[in-house]
Amino acid sequence: MKRLVQIIILIAMIPFAIYFWPESLGGDTTFMLVQGHSMLPTILPGSIVVAKTSPEYNVGDIIAYTQRDGSASKIIVHRILETDHNDHLVIKGDNNPAPDAGFPKDKDILGTVLFSTPYVGDIISLFKNPIVMILAAGILFFIQIQQKKRKEKKEMLRCYRLGIAYIPPKMRNSLKKRKKHDYSMFYAAIFLNILTFALIQVLISNDIAPEGDFLTGFMYNAIVPSLASTLIFAFYFIVIFVLYFFAKSSERKSERRKILYNSTGSQELFRKKKSGSMMSIVSTCWVLYCMMAIFQIMTLAGKLSPLVN
Repeated sequence: MKRLVQIIILIAMIPFAIYFWPESLGGDTTFMLVQGHSMLPTILPGSIVVAKTSPEYNVGDIIAYTQRDGSASKIIVHRILETDHNDHLVIKGDNNPAPDAGFPKDKDILGTVLFSTPYVGDIISLFKNPIVMILAAGILFFIQIQQKKRKEKKEMLRCYRLGIAYIPPKMRNSLKKRKKHDYSMFYAAIFLNILTFALIQVLISNDIAPEGDFLTGFMYNAIVPSLASTLIFAFYFIVIFVLYFFAKSSERKSERRKILYNSTGSQELFRKKKSGSMMSIVSTCWVLYCMMAIFQIMTLAGKLSPLVN
């Protein structure tokens, strides 16, 4: 039933993925991080803005366009104030005293702003602070420990009410239904890989060469960035899934293995530890990748922030 729900959710997300397919991958949607104050109070600094191309742009629409100054360029998110006698768009920030200089060409207009999500950029900036990262990790660890303690208290209370002996976690035998392995880090690794690839494509579309991580940075210097980013994305995607198949294969083998255990349960504990060793290794690899991807996303976000005024 759970798998069926996941499939239904995945199918339901396909139209949204098609509708919001990014411009850097051949779609017509642009994702931007706003840092300036020119659109206050409509759009707050630190907001993620989503813009989509439109067949026409009318007075009052908030649009995103590329403002060029020689070889330099940046993305502006402002409102169409009016059109002049030559049908040029006069654009101005809600919080600016004067309209923008010049008139954007059709090829420079990225689209109409659909919506913005405030504070997301601020949260990303907050987690750049290593002290905040350490505190967040400590809080998560503390919450996890407390959840385990509450679970054991509930188990002790259940045994007391039923009048049966309470068995500590390390001494429980495998007659109880085996707890399934946790694959949350696998899904997190997939999500972070896709997010990193999308941010890199935004950088490339703005003529900014990405640096890559310590494993793949050399590829951006050896081949074209767009091809390098695609190859790196595919490489990590394959590695993440290969680790997943290793974990699943080990899990299936451990389920088929006959467990012999004596009165003390020591043999059972030995077999459980042995069967879970592969899952521990794979989970560690996923965690290391997620940490590396998070730091890279922070770096990419820092490079993207000056692009939007």
